[in-house]
Amino acid sequence: MANPADRDEIKACAETGIELFVVGTDQMEDVRELAPAIFTGAGSSWYKFGSDDEIVANAFEAMRRGAEM
Repeated sequence: MANPADRDEIKACAETGIELFVVGTDQMEDVRELAPAIFTGAGSSWYKFGSDDEIVANAFEAMRRGAEM
């Protein structure tokens, strides 16, 4: 498992055989472009949400962007 910070780290992790990423939703496009086969979860800062509905909406947006979990 890895939490790559940027495009260079995404590439390096993919090249070394990492099989699981946990990234922010803002990184999903880079992950899907550079390492499309790596299972990826999107992490969120729960404190920024005001309701359960906002949490669920954020989770669905992450999945639309390519997150598996």
